[in-house]
Amino acid sequence: MDHRPATGSTDWPIALVVTAVAAATMASLVNQPSPWSAWRLASCLPDACFCEATPDRLVRQPANAISSLLFLIPGLVILRRGRPTLVSAGLYGSALVVIGLGSAFYHSSLTFVGQTIDVLGMYLLATFALLSAGSRRFGWSERLLAGLYLAGNAGLLGLLVFAPGLRRYAFAIVILLAIGLELRGRSPAGRQWFGGAIGCLALGFAIWILDITRTVCRPMSWLQGHAIWHACAAAGAALFFVFIERQSPPAGLTRAQPGVATRVG
Repeated sequence: MDHRPATGSTDWPIALVVTAVAAATMASLVNQPSPWSAWRLASCLPDACFCEATPDRLVRQPANAISSLLFLIPGLVILRRGRPTLVSAGLYGSALVVIGLGSAFYHSSLTFVGQTIDVLGMYLLATFALLSAGSRRFGWSERLLAGLYLAGNAGLLGLLVFAPGLRRYAFAIVILLAIGLELRGRSPAGRQWFGGAIGCLALGFAIWILDITRTVCRPMSWLQGHAIWHACAAAGAALFFVFIERQSPPAGLTRAQPGVATRVG
């Protein structure tokens, strides 16, 4: 019997429409006057904010900002489904929405506030991946998972504020720990989805490196390497959620009493 929840027939179209409207709205506002001059600047300025040019306007890096909204698509679908459990789907879907909106704001403003929200979203996703693997491996409850998630991200937020230069190293450590734990304990049924997620991230990261080092760079182009990284990472995040759904015991089930599984929602 297949216990995996089915996607609602309207989930993807609704998410696509919402994302398209947000992207079109942002595109229409690109050349409006900049309100960011009084804000604290992002750590990457003046000349390390990836390849895309950074003119002084409302949306400073339109390709990178608009492509960030791709994270909204899987995030909104997951939130509408409410699976595999109400808590974990809510955390994961919300993390993707925070990444999408936070990254869009960061690349629009190139402010320290935007940078903090952007990287915090990445931490939310990475810590979920790590704690989800730990929960399935060690049998943690949903309550403990949520508590560790909040505590861990509170600590990482402090790192972002007080030691922003360490932000990428911290993300790399958390995501590598999550991958390592999954590699030690993943089930054969989820192998292709986990592999697909890792493949998307690896491809995106390779392009990210080419972009940030300006090895391949056209600053005024709408085709940006960092924008491709956003697309790859969003696809990888969606595939990883499918992987989580296909773990044993079946996703969307929680134990009401020993030996008895009951669907949530």
